This record gives sequence, C-alpha cells and structure tokens, in this order.
Amino acid sequence: MTRAALPKLIATDLDGTLLGPDHSSSPRTRRAMEAVKDHGIHLVGITGRGPRLLDICLDEIPLADYLVLAQGSHIYRLGPGGPELRHEAHLPGEVIVDVLRILEAEVGHLELVVENDGAADSPLLADPVPSDWAFPVTLAEAERSFALSRPVLKGFVRSPELHIDVVLDAARRLIPESWCMLTEAGIGYVELCPPGHDKGSGLAFVAQELGVSSDDVLVFGDARNDLPMFGWAGASVAMANAHPDVIAAARARTLSNREDGVAVYLEGLLG
Repeated sequence: MTRAALPKLIATDLDGTLLGPDHSSSPRTRRAMEAVKDHGIHLVGITGRGPRLLDICLDEIPLADYLVLAQGSHIYRLGPGGPELRHEAHLPGEVIVDVLRILEAEVGHLELVVENDGAADSPLLADPVPSDWAFPVTLAEAERSFALSRPVLKGFVRSPELHIDVVLDAARRLIPESWCMLTEAGIGYVELCPPGHDKGSGLAFVAQELGVSSDDVLVFGDARNDLPMFGWAGASVAMANAHPDVIAAARARTLSNREDGVAVYLEGLLG
C-alpha cells in the first residue's frame, strides 16, 4: 500500500502485536497512533480479550474509534460519551457441555475456564483454577454445571497432557461450525466462541458502520485468531514473533512487538 493510497481504516490486535511483552503500548507506538489519527484514518483495536478488560484496552489504545472484543462477539464504538455497545453475542452454556462431552471422549480430560459475565469485577469461573492465566482478572473455582448454567461470552479449554494443536485439530474435526467458533490466541487454550463470530466478522461489522471497503483496510496481527481478519482485509502485516500460519497468510511483515513493530511499519507508511 503506497503513500498515495493510504488505508482508510487500520485495525490492530493488541497482545503480541500492538502491545509489548509487558502488555502496554510504548511511547513510540502511541506517537504512531497519533499519526494515524492525524492522517484521518480510522483506528480499531481488535482482540480476544473480553469486555471485562474494556478499560484496560482503552488505556493502551486511547485513540481508537472502535474496540472489537471477545474474538468479534462484542463491539464498542468509542467517543466523548464513552463506549457504546454496538453488537454482542453469547454462547449457550449447554453447547459447551456438549462440546466437552464429545471432545473429552476423543482427547481425555480437559481443563475449563468460562467467561460468563463481562463486568470487570466478576470472576472467570474455572475447573480447576489455573495458576498461569494470562491476564489480571479474578478466577474462581466452580463446578461445570454452575459455570455453564447460562449463556456465556466464551469458554476456554486445554488438556493437561496434550499440545493445544492436538486439541484444536480434534475440536475442528468433531464440532460443527454451527455450534461454536473455535480458535486459539496464543495463551494455551482452545477458545469456544459464539458461532459466526471471529475477528473477520467483527472487523467487517465496524467497516460497514464506517462505510469502508475491505480493500481499504490494513490489519496487524500475530496469532491464529487473527487469520480471519487477514483473509478479509485488503492488506495484512504479520509481526516477526507471529505464528508461522499468520506469517504465511500476511502480505507484509514487520519487526516483533518487543521492537515496536507496528510503530515501525506505520512510520514507514505514513512518513
């Protein structure tokens, strides 16, 4: 994409992409985001993080026009009046019950974490509580029957013995797409999300609201949950630290998130 044909919308993943290893945006990255806005380009943060982390996301990408959360199932328009929820979707708890029944028959016992409430002070429910959860939220141990007794934002499953790719491959082979969307975001869990929702669908929703064509969208990402938006957008950039599948799908590459790769690419694009 040349300077004469700048994108009308730039969407970036957060963890592993826009944010450094400490999960914060550097001064250089913030200056690059200011340059994006100075050029009149829409800025969108797009992440697997759920709405309980909305305020933390806003702290790191404060100039965003939209935030697409929870793998595309929760979309917020941002403005002077505060975040406005434009779209939300949930997954029936009984669907995850059925997924676990089928998947555990194939791969053995799975550990479960459930996000069933988007409030910042509500705990994630887990069976059992993991000691290595990636984000600063409260987790509480709960029986599966309770955790899955109502609709959820999404579920997370992992095997204590098998590599995530084994579990993900089995899930994609055994679980119908009409039940749930399956992905992984680099935190060691297979994610179970509402059907028909991913980063591609979330970004398409935002672009439609803004009147922007997919050809005029540039995206940045690093993990396999970014692949749907890489397939949808006209231009895509993989981080040097990205999963091999993401690097293969991207039209361009930049430095790692540790090296402010998004900022480096934007500096070259915007001048």
